[in-house]
Amino acid sequence: MTFKNHSLEHKIKNPNGNYEMLSVLVSKAINSKPLDLTRSCKANREKLVEKGHLSAYNPFYTARQKDIEVEQLKFRQIFQALMHKSGVL
Repeated sequence: MTFKNHSLEHKIKNPNGNYEMLSVLVSKAINSKPLDLTRSCKANREKLVEKGHLSAYNPFYTARQKDIEVEQLKFRQIFQALMHKSGVL
């Protein structure tokens, strides 16, 4: 919604019209000049992508609540920033 709210949805779709992978979406959001996310959001990007990739693409890994709690504040910071930029908050 953040990209759509800023008329940038075309930047997160591949040539087939499908949305990009999570790591690409997060990278584009973090590096997008119009979204202008904070340094701390940019610094915590790798942790978010790592957990997302492990959960989504590794059939032998399931993120547990404890795994997320360790990074909860960092993830919340990113999600809330994106929600503010999308107009949800």
